[in-house]
Amino acid sequence: MKRKIIALCILCTSFLGWTPASAGTTTGSYNLATATITTPDTAAPNTEFSVSVDGTLLSADGFDGYAYQLYENAEWAYTDSHLVSISTGILVDADGFGLGPVFTQDYAFNKPAGVYKYTFIFGDRRGGHDWYDVAVDAFVTVAPSEVEATLDSKPDTLNTRSKGVWVTAYIEIPTANVSDIQVASVTLVTEAGTIIAVDQDGPTSIGDYDGDGVSDLMLKFSRPALISGLGPTNDVTSATLRVRGYLADGTLFEGVDTIGLH
Repeated sequence: MKRKIIALCILCTSFLGWTPASAGTTTGSYNLATATITTPDTAAPNTEFSVSVDGTLLSADGFDGYAYQLYENAEWAYTDSHLVSISTGILVDADGFGLGPVFTQDYAFNKPAGVYKYTFIFGDRRGGHDWYDVAVDAFVTVAPSEVEATLDSKPDTLNTRSKGVWVTAYIEIPTANVSDIQVASVTLVTEAGTIIAVDQDGPTSIGDYDGDGVSDLMLKFSRPALISGLGPTNDVTSATLRVRGYLADGTLFEGVDTIGLH
């Protein structure tokens, strides 16, 4: 779903309003200028998304002037003359100026995880008018999407006094290709909250060890680190392990498995 934030122009008025018109929509207005910014609500990390803007002047012709700016993470306020004053922020598109009743532009972004605010400023710069601006904000949350994985840990029952080197994890993701798993990102998390990183020096392979027709990725984790990370295991007969990691497109995957302890 995309969010549209529209500054509606009310002819021959000087009313400014910031009121949510409906879910995902914010409305602001001033005189004859209309500003619109369109963004996705969410985007995946390090994946391109677009911010689209357009501005309109009512009762304008091809010789009437307008000004525009686009900022990221800006803090701003209106001056007494209703021009926008920026106190902080990153200028994405330098001070722009054009002629005509309409301005439209698309901008492409590629961002790490975080929440980003985009501010589009559109202003009337016609001769014979007082110059003024209208500004609209939009927010994009860049966060990994998440898919469910299947984890099968070996051995099925772990001897907590074992001197073995590794625990083996077989990971299946029915809705994705396990070849897209970023191996260095994969961790096992114990019920005690201990995080064990994949042993990148251990062997890895892609196959179908359980013969279910779904490819799996085999990874190795330090057995001593896992046993230590379980915490006290006296009279404990089982433990739940959670695998977490990321695909190449930034999608998060998680899966759980319960193993026996003795």
